[in-house]
Amino acid sequence: MKLPPGPNDSPYYSPDPFDPSDPSPNPIDGSFRRRIHLLRHAEVVYLQSDGSVVPDPRAVALTPAGLEQAREVGVMLQDVKFDKALCSGLPRTRQTAEAVIGGRGIAIDEVPALEEIRSGVRTPVAADRIAWEAAYSLWRAGEPDAAFHNGERFDEFAQRVHAGIDSVVAQSDWHNLLLVLHGAVNRAVLCWALDAPLSSFPRFEQDFCCLNVIDIDVDADGKILRKIVRLVNLTPYDLPKNMLRLTTMETAAVKLMRLLGLNR
Repeated sequence: MKLPPGPNDSPYYSPDPFDPSDPSPNPIDGSFRRRIHLLRHAEVVYLQSDGSVVPDPRAVALTPAGLEQAREVGVMLQDVKFDKALCSGLPRTRQTAEAVIGGRGIAIDEVPALEEIRSGVRTPVAADRIAWEAAYSLWRAGEPDAAFHNGERFDEFAQRVHAGIDSVVAQSDWHNLLLVLHGAVNRAVLCWALDAPLSSFPRFEQDFCCLNVIDIDVDADGKILRKIVRLVNLTPYDLPKNMLRLTTMETAAVKLMRLLGLNR
């Protein structure tokens, strides 16, 4: 790793001795720093005009706005020298990854273990609880044996995601990785990066097509030494979050209320 020849003339900028395209060891301790550019897929719509969920939520595609979001992130990341790209395999993650990668000629592989949390057969809910369930179901994540809409248990989901991200880090063929996943999955990955309890899970918002950056320091044998969260939930289409006051699940709940004619 080449160190900069001397201090930069600008009083506001200190050059980083890490060359983002150079995989050579850290001169401080000999570790190797690898970077995950973790994205949530871009905008999709899960609700139909009658308020029901689409027949197969796994198969939803990006909206036109979602495609534009992904292209905008691709422009922002155009100088990043990705050497690998992964997605969960669900169409919305593949479409997002393709739009971000553009014409770089990088194959996009799939990691099914990092698919979104799975819901089950939903039981009828009282009218005054419909919006709450749609908006805040993730806040049960820290409760014992809690499951996501009668489906996958949160603790088992977190174990699945943590095993999946461990398998990704164990792959030695990347230095700068593009990883396009899902809202709940990204939350579980951030908990993994911070060694945070499952109760922290819902506290991370993941807006459509948001960027998170996680650095992983490993030794020569690939053992993880440090995990550093550099960035969380950056949205280039609204950097200060001025128009993003509701979470994506709250936004969906409000739309559901309007479709069903529910008022508070």
